[in-house]
Amino acid sequence: MSTIITFPFPEANADARTNIIERHCQKLPPENSSNYLHNYHALLNLMRGEMYKKKFASKEFGIPPSRTYMLSQCMEDLTLTECNTCFAQMNHLLADCLPAISAHVFLDGCFLRLENYSFYGEPFAPFDDMKCGVDAEQEQQDLFRRVVEEVVNKVSKNAPNENGFATHKYTLADVSAYAMASCLKTLNHQMCSQCLTKAASTALTCIPAIEGRVLFAGCFLRYSRYEFANDFKPHKDDQGMEMDLSLLHKSLKFLQFKYSTIEKATDCFDESNKLGHGGYGEIFKGTLQDGREIAVKRLFISRKNRIKEICNEMDIMSRAHHKNLVQFLGCCFTKKDSFVVYEFVQNKSLDRILFDPKQKKELDWKKRHAIIIGTAEGLEYLHKDGQMQIVHRDIKASNILLDLKHRPKIADFGLARFSSSEKSLLPNTAIAGTLGYMAPEYIANGQLTEKVDIYSFGVLVLEIVSGVQNNKFQSDDGFETLVTHTWKHFQAKTVLEIIDKSIEIEDVEEVKRVVWVGLLCTQELPTLRPSMTNVVQMLKQKDITLPTPSKPPFTDECMELSHTSGFSRRQSSAKILRV
Repeated sequence: MSTIITFPFPEANADARTNIIERHCQKLPPENSSNYLHNYHALLNLMRGEMYKKKFASKEFGIPPSRTYMLSQCMEDLTLTECNTCFAQMNHLLADCLPAISAHVFLDGCFLRLENYSFYGEPFAPFDDMKCGVDAEQEQQDLFRRVVEEVVNKVSKNAPNENGFATHKYTLADVSAYAMASCLKTLNHQMCSQCLTKAASTALTCIPAIEGRVLFAGCFLRYSRYEFANDFKPHKDDQGMEMDLSLLHKSLKFLQFKYSTIEKATDCFDESNKLGHGGYGEIFKGTLQDGREIAVKRLFISRKNRIKEICNEMDIMSRAHHKNLVQFLGCCFTKKDSFVVYEFVQNKSLDRILFDPKQKKELDWKKRHAIIIGTAEGLEYLHKDGQMQIVHRDIKASNILLDLKHRPKIADFGLARFSSSEKSLLPNTAIAGTLGYMAPEYIANGQLTEKVDIYSFGVLVLEIVSGVQNNKFQSDDGFETLVTHTWKHFQAKTVLEIIDKSIEIEDVEEVKRVVWVGLLCTQELPTLRPSMTNVVQMLKQKDITLPTPSKPPFTDECMELSHTSGFSRRQSSAKILRV
């Protein structure tokens, strides 16, 4: 059930920027209202500062299925003060929708959307709408139609080439019309153009109305007989971007693809070639003229400082060559988009097979063991590279790709950080990664070393053995994780109870040893975790004696909370096994 509230809007003028055009609430409560509301308020705090500085913000917070995504944007002709007022008004209106899994608010000067999935690359949505005003005088309708068609078509064509925003005025025989077009900053040039082309044709159906607005998920278009936009001078930043990039390119040591090559390889980024998407980009399969298959990651945002950061990461990754790393092929930069090109890996990501009840049967123990060792060898290479140490920061099943023979390749180095091998700590950076795989010292203190990857690898090992995703692990006491659950079975000498029931085990001791190594990697103190070199040795050489693992993080908290909730350890474990 959903509620759409529309409001009669006044005739346009330049000062009325908080007119309410539409508010939509999807009246389906989330699975956990408490978590949802917590995520909502956390998002507001994260977004408020960016909106006040940049007039745009997109953030996500929480763990699925309670993860929440939010985007807000002001029209470029608003001042920062006007944008702040507009954003505050939207928050007030949105609050009445909560808790709801989907909601959006359109004001004349700004837009806000809230969802339980990543929608940042969507130009269209089921809630797309248009609003038409009262009709023009009969004697002026033909002339008014001509001037409206001129301004609407002009802004819809200009905006994609002008940072996604354009205004225009046209007068003919004393009859004037004004128009404005705006795209979400997360849309690339092609999607912005596609959205506004459809918006323009929709807006023209409002004629002979003196006012028309089109409210699409990815763009906003408005025309009026009255002037409504504030004085606005387009930013010139992008005009110098090509010059900056041309200077930057001289120092890069990897192939730079032409945009036309990538466009042709992906068949103009056809939806049938889309492999996946997330908050920061989308991935397409492509085929080069020589028949080679590639994977193209198109990044949603390509600000100049972000491009330099991407170049730095790619420059270093171009030096990393290992059989268990996805091969980086090159990149492409345009004024609007950034592209990263990798080899195409046929079986996609490990999580799609491992956590699927039917497909997981493809992964027998021999394949799973090989995936664990291959991933360990890839990480060992990253941590031991002669001149540069690379910490991945986001090791998880969805970032492990499998080729036709199910051999693993570590992918997605968007969060990777680099430092001299002489340093024990990497330079301070913002904390990033995936909850459930992040080491406790990194979450608490921002302490970033290679031991952060080793912790994540340990979680991944336990997932591969159990066939259960850590972030979706279910326990009746509500406080256990897959790691703490496994450690308790290790202590009770009942490790076999955590093994995925869909696989047949011939060498039970080998499986126990792998679980043992996973627990060594997830110990609370980073100094106790083995290096990846030691991990590879322990996995491949059965004669090496393994030390006894200490408790993983949060174990005491889990047991204490379990006790206060009325669950004993034995009761909790028995119920988990039936999940």
